[in-house]
Amino acid sequence: MKSVPGGLLLDLDGTLADSIPVMRLVYSRFLDRFGKVGSNEEFALLNGSPLGQVVATLAATHRLPPPVDEMIAAYRDLIEAAYMDVIPNPGVDDLLAMARRIGIRAGVVTSNSTGLTWAWLYRVGLSEMVDAVVGGDETDHGKPNPEPYLLALERMGCEAHESLAVEDSL
Repeated sequence: MKSVPGGLLLDLDGTLADSIPVMRLVYSRFLDRFGKVGSNEEFALLNGSPLGQVVATLAATHRLPPPVDEMIAAYRDLIEAAYMDVIPNPGVDDLLAMARRIGIRAGVVTSNSTGLTWAWLYRVGLSEMVDAVVGGDETDHGKPNPEPYLLALERMGCEAHESLAVEDSL
């Protein structure tokens, strides 16, 4: 693929999508299944981390019973069900349309799964303005490691030094 200048890499949860309240609800519902209660501080620390890391941390912190794989699947099911209520943040469609008009490719780099991200983009009418998605299920290292960003740039055919990543966390 020929390289093009300029890529716009956007985070999903909290940046493209107004999903933080929904993700907080999922976190609480997951812990409630085990009779545990989380905190705003713990949620804030875990927000944006890959799902496996979130569940492993919760399992260790709250002494949840194994197996972790089953807990990851349960957490993923809660996310998928709750994501039906997530709406785009104001102005996202305008931002993506402007990027498209001026020749900037747009990609989504998220800790969420690739499939759920594409499904959400289709549901809210943004999929035609996004060139690539890299989900937390596609890389060995989640954000803030550069691996998912580099994969997105490769898929979009963009140069890193001419691109911008927009996140809601450091």
